[in-house]
Amino acid sequence: MTLNTQNIKHAAFDPISQFLKKESSSSILMLIAMASAMILANSGYSEMYHNFWQTKFGATFGSVTLYKPIILWINDGLMAIFFLVIGLEIKREILIGELSTLKQALLPLVGAIGGAVIPALIYITINYKGGIPAGWGVPMATDIAFAIGIMALLGSRVPIQLKIFITSLAVVDDMIAVLVIAFFYTSEILTNYLFYAGITIFVLILLNVFKVRAILAYLVVGVVLWYFFLKSGIHATIAGVILAFFIPSEPRIPMATFKKSMGIFMVELKHSKNNPDSEIPTKEQKYIFNKIIHASLSAYNPMSRLEYNLHSLSAFLIMPLFAFANTGVTITSGSMTGLMSQASLGIIFGLMLGKPIGIMTFLKLGQKFKLIEIPAILTNSRLFGASVLSGIGLTMSIFIASMAFSADFVDIAKLSIVIVSVICGISGYLILRNTSNRIT
Repeated sequence: MTLNTQNIKHAAFDPISQFLKKESSSSILMLIAMASAMILANSGYSEMYHNFWQTKFGATFGSVTLYKPIILWINDGLMAIFFLVIGLEIKREILIGELSTLKQALLPLVGAIGGAVIPALIYITINYKGGIPAGWGVPMATDIAFAIGIMALLGSRVPIQLKIFITSLAVVDDMIAVLVIAFFYTSEILTNYLFYAGITIFVLILLNVFKVRAILAYLVVGVVLWYFFLKSGIHATIAGVILAFFIPSEPRIPMATFKKSMGIFMVELKHSKNNPDSEIPTKEQKYIFNKIIHASLSAYNPMSRLEYNLHSLSAFLIMPLFAFANTGVTITSGSMTGLMSQASLGIIFGLMLGKPIGIMTFLKLGQKFKLIEIPAILTNSRLFGASVLSGIGLTMSIFIASMAFSADFVDIAKLSIVIVSVICGISGYLILRNTSNRIT
């Protein structure tokens, strides 16, 4: 077996590229899931498809009984893991990433604010009289997986700086969406469960104070927090974001100590004797391997480890499953008529026009007032193409729509989101393809 040092270094030390590859691959699975859902929902299996997601199951633990339809286990349960990953990504970006300094953070922050405020204002303007004003949060979101997936189709013609920009913008976008969900899409609050949630958060604080590094301890407390949020009326997925900010980012041992230890271990391994007729390590080598494993886990902080382990689960299972469960809209004459409703038009114009107008306008204002510096490689045409791609709402937009609208309109809202996301995806791709080699 030939050891390719360059490949090992690339995989280990280029996390941005690895992240972008996962997101682009996830978008393909989500596209397949969405297409499958739409086909099933408009076939002879339509009733079976819709009834399946309403099948209830659950468990009873003493006095605690929890039975929900499968669709809610996905939207309230699995999506809490999705939000945990989002929270971990936000925390990482704040600590060491594109949001770690004010100068770095301002560019995606200004763009994301514009890409959230203007779509919401467009929606409210259309729905102010006679529409459904509560849906204003739907066109504020960006689906990072699809945006990165479409950029991946253009390969090296899209500079990495543009991919980092849209990724950072989507992270800030997610922060805004989380706040919107927490403060504006929360049902009636039961204060007793909210009090219990507060105690649970205090337990997370204590785990931090006593420098507990065991991820399992945080996850167990996180499940309890999720349950109390679920019962309190605050959307349960917020528990995932809160939990993320308590996952320790400090390792048990500093990197300098780890490197020194690894040097010692490698010398020990080099001078150890091999089994002459087998690749099975000797007792001495097993002891050295265990020391290496223990040292590696001690130097690998829980936050990074959990994000790495959960990201694939989120990207390749939870998001496609969410798409499969939530985008299967049975198209009828009524749903087609509903596309011309004020709420539907608010979603469509909010994402299709509000996103690029908001992002580009706020970036130019930020540049004019010298709040931000836009790198030369991020030309107007490239930024415009990326801002059009940010109109792909999908996952988060559908998620907010399920809370903002009543059951009789939510399918029309989902159809509107899917249609406008396809338009933005194709338009953004064509813009970036035609401007990828231009420098102005």
